[in-house]
Amino acid sequence: MFAITLLLSPDNRDMSLLERVRIAYNAFRADRSQRRTVRDLSKLDDYMLKDIGITRSEIMSIAFGSSNERMRGHETRTA
Repeated sequence: MFAITLLLSPDNRDMSLLERVRIAYNAFRADRSQRRTVRDLSKLDDYMLKDIGITRSEIMSIAFGSSNERMRGHETRTA
């Protein structure tokens, strides 16, 4: 869905069709990679996740967020 939005967006009028397709394809690949990460980490049991230093509740933030944004429940964000 995001890839189609990129292709048809009026904000991208100055971009060539090839450039739009390339950006949409890269966005598609990134989305697939993130979903694969969630799927693969979700298959691991809690002991394996603990061995690699994450909890089950962190899987989505690891897959879709940046590593410096990852926070555990007991940590507080400082501005």
